[in-house]
Parts: sequence; structure tokens; C-alpha cells
Amino acid sequence: MLTPARRSGYDAASIRACAIRHRRVTSGLLYGILDGQSAQQKALGTEAAARLAEKIRKCVLTQTTYLLTRRDDLGIPQGEATAARTAVVRPLPGKQDEYLNYIKNDVLPVMKKAKAAGKIAGYTVSLRGVGAATGDLTTTTHYNKFADLDAGNPAIALVGETAATALTAKATTLATNVQVMVRRRVADLSF
Repeated sequence: MLTPARRSGYDAASIRACAIRHRRVTSGLLYGILDGQSAQQKALGTEAAARLAEKIRKCVLTQTTYLLTRRDDLGIPQGEATAARTAVVRPLPGKQDEYLNYIKNDVLPVMKKAKAAGKIAGYTVSLRGVGAATGDLTTTTHYNKFADLDAGNPAIALVGETAATALTAKATTLATNVQVMVRRRVADLSF
């Protein structure tokens, strides 16, 4: 999977040798961000971007474009984090507001403690829009290095296994996980 979008700046090409899926992830409120030059053209120039796109096209089996709207009120800035674990979450019918309140009141305080303790670099929540399944959202935990992922769920280290299990159990009454991705931030494609 190759994610060349400048806004997200993460790509999983380091995880997989060849692009199986090309995903352009753009976070923002306006569609106008999709006008004009692509992130690759801005970073490489028009000719070099065209050559790269031709090479990538040979590896692409499917392509998906969708809009993300970041909820800054539910996140913690991640700075220059290297690694990210993103879960695509689908709230149960009629439960999206309740799930977002769960993140705000139950998850975010734990994630703030995790950042203060150096367990994570940041946390973001984004609503998926046009091009994605209606109502899906993403939660992304950012890490300074991939080795930090080996420690497991940061909530366990901060609130204990019993409380972390209760936190997860509450989430399962509100939403289901659809997909989990681990990605690397590419500084040259990020802003």
C-alpha cells in the first residue's frame, strides 16, 4: 500500500514490497484541496511525478480515494511521529454521537496521559466522507518509533489491564473495527 498524500504523510510501502493498493488520504474540510497539482507533483515536479506514477501503475490493483475530516477537538497533536496505527471504525446504527462522546470522555483522557508518559506521540480522530462507507471514522495512535508499538495498548500501562479491558468492552457496544493499518510517516510527503 502506498500513501503519497502530503497531508497524511504516511505510507506503508515499507511494510509491503509492492503497491497493492494506492490510497490518497487527504484530511480537510474543502474539496478544493484536490484541485491542482498532486502531492507527488508538488514534491517531485511534473515530469518526475509522471515517471513515478507510470511505475506505480504497474503495481496498482485497486485505487480508492476518500475524504477525511479531522476532529481536532478529539485529538492530540502528533508532531513528527514516525509510525501510526490506524483503526477504521464503524459505529453501530444510531451510535456515532455516543461513540464520539466515548472517545472524548473515556479514551482521550487516557491518551493524554499516554502522551505525557511518553507512550505515544499523539492521537487523531477523523470522520470518513465521500468515497468511504457512510459513517466510518478512523482513530490513529501516533508513535515516535515502530518499537513503541511492541508495548501494546498504551491504556494497559496507564490504567491497568482491568480498566483497559472495560474501556475496550464499552467500545464494542458502540462500534466495530473494520480494518487496522500500520503506516510509516514519509517526511518528504508531509506538511
